[in-house]
Amino acid sequence: MLPPQSQSHRPTCAVRSAVPHRTLALTVAAMLCAVLAGCASSSYRYPDELIHARSNGDYDAHTFKVPEPAADEVVVVINNNSGFGTHAGMFVGARLSDPAGNYGMLRRFELDWKGPTLRDYVEHQMIDGLRIQLFRFKLDPADIKIIDERVAAQGITVPLNCAAEVRDQIANVGVFKALKPSGWLSPNELAEQLLPLIEGSTAVGQCTWPNGRPCREPQRAAAAHP
Repeated sequence: MLPPQSQSHRPTCAVRSAVPHRTLALTVAAMLCAVLAGCASSSYRYPDELIHARSNGDYDAHTFKVPEPAADEVVVVINNNSGFGTHAGMFVGARLSDPAGNYGMLRRFELDWKGPTLRDYVEHQMIDGLRIQLFRFKLDPADIKIIDERVAAQGITVPLNCAAEVRDQIANVGVFKALKPSGWLSPNELAEQLLPLIEGSTAVGQCTWPNGRPCREPQRAAAAHP
């Protein structure tokens, strides 16, 4: 069973301190607009049975299907539980990138914690709700090495730029060559940028909910957006 929602445990996001004051002001304004007015939207819809399982306290191994990343795999985790998204993080193999997130800080207080895992990280994000997208991609060893080195060199961040940080760590590498470091974006926008990579005949990855169902299901999307 998942832990109850707690303000002190809410995943957080990050913004680089080098962001110009005007850009930072616009970013804060956009964040407040999204939170208070829902000015950003998502085209995703999570499965009804996922909601039913969570509400009945039955969100267990039969429902929760989050395999750990392979050594040659990148998994981008999007916490999409607010209008513009709540947080973005990433695993490169077993290495976690959690820009300004509080996952590691909180888990270190638990005596039996053995280090980050994707499953545990997703459970932590689900404190905010069920809208957690897992974008999974297999990469060549050379590309994995580049991204892993970028994550290892990650510096300290300040709130609001988690999605841009994750994007910059994978930009211009392998299957992510279309992604470019180009300023601030929300977790929701990062998810939208990853969608072309997991759809159609040229898909190079996949996106699933924590129960293993695909993020995009045409029948559900049509019903949700007539």
